Amino acid sequence: DTPTRYVRDTRARHVRVASRQALEKHEDGERDVPLGDLLRNPQILLIAVASVLANSDYAFLEPTLGDHAKALGIATSPDSIGLLFSVSSVCYTISCPAIGLLSDRSRIGPRPMIYAGLLAQAIGFLLIGPSPLLGWLHGGSASWLQVVGGLVLFGVGESMSMTP
Repeated sequence: DTPTRYVRDTRARHVRVASRQALEKHEDGERDVPLGDLLRNPQILLIAVASVLANSDYAFLEPTLGDHAKALGIATSPDSIGLLFSVSSVCYTISCPAIGLLSDRSRIGPRPMIYAGLLAQAIGFLLIGPSPLLGWLHGGSASWLQVVGGLVLFGVGESMSMTP
C-alpha cells in the first residue's frame, strides 16, 4: 500500500503543479477554473488518461485472475493465487526507482515512459489472457510461465505508466 500511496501522492503533486500553471494562464484571475480549461492543458490530460488506464487494469485483474488461474491449473489454492497477485506488485515495487531515474527529462522523459508503460501493460494482459491473437505462442492454453511473464510485464508497465 505504501508504494501505491507514494505514486498517488506524486501524481497529485503533478496535477497540482499543472493546475497552478493553468490558473496562472487563466485570464480572469478567478480561482475556479472550468474542467474544460484544465483538460486543454496537455500535461493534465496526459496525467488524467494515464491514471485512468493504469489504475483501471487492477479493477479488471482482481476479479478474474484467481478463476483464470484455477481454470488453467496454474494456481489451485488461495496461497498460490495470492502469490500470483504478488508477482506484479513486487515487480512494480522493485522497478519504480529505476523507472523514476529513467523517466528524468535528461534521459528518456516522462511521456515516452508513460506510453511505453501502457503498451507493456497491454502486452502483459495479452500474455495473461491468453489472447487468441497469440495462439501461435500458447497453443490454446497459457502455461504458468506465460502467465507469470505477463504479470511481470504488467507490473513493470504499471511502474512505467504511474511513476513518471
